[in-house]
Amino acid sequence: MARSALAPIIDDFDIYALSTRGSVDGAAFDCGESLRDLRVIDADSAAAGRFARGCRSRSLMLVGHVGTLDSVDDLEDFGRALGFESVRFLGWSYGATLGAAWAMTHPTSLRSVVLDAPSDPRSPWDVVLARKYGAASRAFARGTVSTSLDGPMTPREAALWRDYLLYEPEATDDVSTLTSLRLGETPDGKNDGGIETQIGVHCSDVTRAETRAAIEVPESDPRIGFGATFDRVCMELPPPPRPLSTIEVDGAATRLDVMVVSTSGDHVIPASVSQELAGDMLWRSVIVDADRHLSVGFDPVATKKAMAFLATGE
Repeated sequence: MARSALAPIIDDFDIYALSTRGSVDGAAFDCGESLRDLRVIDADSAAAGRFARGCRSRSLMLVGHVGTLDSVDDLEDFGRALGFESVRFLGWSYGATLGAAWAMTHPTSLRSVVLDAPSDPRSPWDVVLARKYGAASRAFARGTVSTSLDGPMTPREAALWRDYLLYEPEATDDVSTLTSLRLGETPDGKNDGGIETQIGVHCSDVTRAETRAAIEVPESDPRIGFGATFDRVCMELPPPPRPLSTIEVDGAATRLDVMVVSTSGDHVIPASVSQELAGDMLWRSVIVDADRHLSVGFDPVATKKAMAFLATGE
């Protein structure tokens, strides 16, 4: 997707991609091969503890140290190591939230920025989660997917199946297969590491007070996605030393050339969250009318606008 989206400007710039802390491309945040505990976490009170023990035993040195502010430091070090005074940045989803945090804290390191579906790094997690529940519920209600399930499924497995269909509404595989795909499980029963990375980052970003509040937020009916699964694991891990709530915004960030792209029917990051971030930071906002997560690289008009802005800031 990145190469396709960048095609209009790829010949004019050097393109770099940085794997964030805890990702499978580097020192991975590893919690073990089995994701069974995440499937039964709603019914088994010991599941979160078992999963967290796997994280501690395999990734003890990374626990609490793979958060967004840590990755912002890495981006700063990366740019300095390459000798760049300032760079252009394009981020999608969590990458957009990371980009927002970077722009807020080090605006002089950036020249122009495009953020596709960012969350606000300053927002309390339980507030964001409640809005995510609402967006996912509305998106699922608008869809045409079947709500029937074949075969025995736990409540969380059913929620993950519904979530996968919001990402891939044309998917026709059986429920069990789609649930496994959403979890990142490979056909041999192992996993691709993506969920562990997300858990590692999330638990490094949120305070334990935030996780407790998130667990109390009522889920949508029907349940969709992971809900507060990650937060239940976080409660079994040590408090992070640099939660995202400690972010300090540089006043110059409001003068940086930033375009925030949001999609009206986004079920992952509600468009209103991204739009409010743009408005509060005095950044440009582009809204795409579509039922999907992300627009740059998918919607031709939004992609063209984003690439022009990235190249010129206009």
